[in-house]
Amino acid sequence: MCEQFNSKIMQARGVRDKLEDHKRNSRFWVPQWVGDAKGEKFEVCCRMDKYVVDLGERTCSCRVWDLCGIPCAHAIVALGWRNLKPEDYTHGGSEVTNESGLETQERSSVMLQSHIVETQESIAN
Repeated sequence: MCEQFNSKIMQARGVRDKLEDHKRNSRFWVPQWVGDAKGEKFEVCCRMDKYVVDLGERTCSCRVWDLCGIPCAHAIVALGWRNLKPEDYTHGGSEVTNESGLETQERSSVMLQSHIVETQESIAN
């Protein structure tokens, strides 16, 4: 029983650590609301790089939020513009210790590796 509890604590820390990394990286990005009625869509820029964030759909064109279930730096800066907490926008909500959060994390690892391989192959061709 203790091992199971400790395992859940360590997994929650992993999600929290990733979220904190994304928060640190968000300071370089500037959100610009695109004018939708709900105030959920943003173009987020840093120098020449641009990404589209949709808070309502919980997506970003960088696909990190989609793949790992944790808001990326682009989403975090858009959430900050709206005074919203990134923790409330992780898959599974603020309860990062639940089973679905773990499943999302495991699934995202596989999907992210696949995305990296696809990107490397398209660059090589």
